Amino acid sequence: MRYREAAVRRDELRRRVEQQGYVASRSVAAELGVSDMTVRRDLDQLAEQGLVLRVVGGARRPDGAPFVTRAVAAAAAKEQVGALAAGLLAGELVGPGAVVALDAGTTVEQVARRLPGGLTVVTHSVPVMAACADRDDLTLVGLGGGYHAPTRSFGGPETCAQLAGLAVDLAVLSASALRADGLSCHDATEAATKRTLLAAAAQVLVVADAGKLGARAPVHVAGWDAVDGLVTDDGLDDRGRARLARWAPRVPVRTPAGRLDPEPR
Repeated sequence: MRYREAAVRRDELRRRVEQQGYVASRSVAAELGVSDMTVRRDLDQLAEQGLVLRVVGGARRPDGAPFVTRAVAAAAAKEQVGALAAGLLAGELVGPGAVVALDAGTTVEQVARRLPGGLTVVTHSVPVMAACADRDDLTLVGLGGGYHAPTRSFGGPETCAQLAGLAVDLAVLSASALRADGLSCHDATEAATKRTLLAAAAQVLVVADAGKLGARAPVHVAGWDAVDGLVTDDGLDDRGRARLARWAPRVPVRTPAGRLDPEPR
């Protein structure tokens, strides 16, 4: 189907940005049967109306989806991932006294609600801080910086500087998209914080529901070589397993059904 009428085409572009979080102008132009220049003009107009935010190569939702909206999306899957990841923290990945850094994100919040005791928790996420603040069996280290409302977290140079001075045994990282080249998110400041977490941690565990596999997000964070493990939900189908086997053959994947072991080194 060719989207020749501008109003219909822009409605479709806005719908895709809202659902996917990000569209690449070149690929969406091919899908709609119009030129790349036409799509760029459409996205520019939508941006002027405040309906999308233009980024290099395409457009994304303005400031990303609100935290509460993302928390509701795939809620059962995120709870499943959170419970599984927290269980792994209860002795298999780290022991009592370990320093664990928790990223921002609705899935990481589910991990925080189920943490085993005896850990020092480092985080820039306000919901994670709230989940840990009243726990007498956890030591909480909250990081400051510029507040980012869509993720309900702090970020920027101040946050990264605080993280860079810490020695972290394990970082639990979220991602907006899992693709062949690794992890992506929607915001450059958010990506910088994630990269600093990666650099500070001896091990990195990524938590993401299966819907993130093959999703789109404009800012690349890191490749699969920076990841030591992935926890996802039972929505991971055969196609998703095959993708991960191609994209991240060295990364062990945990699902409620068990562990998908990586290829031997």
